[in-house]
Amino acid sequence: MSCSATPLRLYAGRLATGSSAYASSWCTCSAHKSFDKTVGRAMSTTAAGARVMQAAVPTTENGSAGSDAPVLRLQRVPVPELKGPNQVLLKVLGTAVNRADLLQKRGRYPPPPGASEILGLEAFGKVEASNVDSFRPGDEVIALLQGGGYASYAVTDSATLIKLDPYPEYYLSFDASLGKFERRGPDRVAACAGIAEAFLTAYQLLKFDPSLGNASPGETVLIHAGASGVGLAAIQTARELGLKVLVTAGSQAKVQACMQLGASRGWVYRTQPVEMLVDFCGGPESVDIVLDCVGSSYVEIHPQVLRRHGRWVLFGTLGGTRGNLDLSQILRKNIRLVGTTLRARPLAYREALVREWSTFASPRFASGVLLPVVDANGIFPLSESEAAHTYVEKSSNIGKVILRVDV
Repeated sequence: MSCSATPLRLYAGRLATGSSAYASSWCTCSAHKSFDKTVGRAMSTTAAGARVMQAAVPTTENGSAGSDAPVLRLQRVPVPELKGPNQVLLKVLGTAVNRADLLQKRGRYPPPPGASEILGLEAFGKVEASNVDSFRPGDEVIALLQGGGYASYAVTDSATLIKLDPYPEYYLSFDASLGKFERRGPDRVAACAGIAEAFLTAYQLLKFDPSLGNASPGETVLIHAGASGVGLAAIQTARELGLKVLVTAGSQAKVQACMQLGASRGWVYRTQPVEMLVDFCGGPESVDIVLDCVGSSYVEIHPQVLRRHGRWVLFGTLGGTRGNLDLSQILRKNIRLVGTTLRARPLAYREALVREWSTFASPRFASGVLLPVVDANGIFPLSESEAAHTYVEKSSNIGKVILRVDV
């Protein structure tokens, strides 16, 4: 087979002509048309012997008229190879959409050096190949990734793989018309694909890292975006740590969902002035920890509601990056304001987090105390990744949005 198609080079959030480890040739020759019928399967082989897979890749092709905004399209890319002594090749069955994916698609959140440029920070799947004895081909695993989840295969270090015994088969979805959660399943892929990023982030922010939330039983935590994937995981985690939980959310239905999982009270930010958040929290100096993924919207409020030695943990800026902060209150009350991301942390940090969280969470998942939460309309095939991104961008979801990759 010969072809003169131009290879495309994949970057974080954009494409350019050239060559790279993630190059795919596009053409309409008969050989490629025949090949296209087979790439729906997880892995195929080119005439040259290279193994290829499907991945959802940002491209400006076929985007909105007059727009250069990147959209996700399935493309053929090479299967990643094992290069390190502790690496595992994972056959991805499912992954989940995270806000970081939306940023990376637009080139605003590049992957750490050496990480896959394909989107996707978590996965559930089966081990395809392994360089370590503790993981064998066929083993089911949950993976915390630095990238690569939006594809049929991903490579990760074995230290960031999680085994639960047993794996959840069921998950919760909130039915807004009934005002309550429903138990759905059995569906192991949907239940497990969105666990890693949400629950590990929640545990990191609240307990694992003493420089962050460092929560103690009896303290009060304010969680913004309570009905998001991380938010609902944080509510459950905080409940298990013995904390009083306050949340903000965009609708009364989302507040209901948060309260049914353990929040004491919820505040609908779309219908009330931001200044009223102080009274909602119980007045000045009523909160010990703030988990803030919003940013500038509340910078004037947090110093008021935090107690002396309070912890303000910033892990997102959905509401903007600039605001008026009264530093005198930070100083006078010894408030600790710290920003954090999990993706770029050293491997040793992520390994320790996975190990400690597994000890905390595994028995709680087994007993049903901790439960995955998947949006009622939030399961998409990988081929509809762009539609899943649009759904998340509208803040329509209650819980995780899942991408099925087992095609």
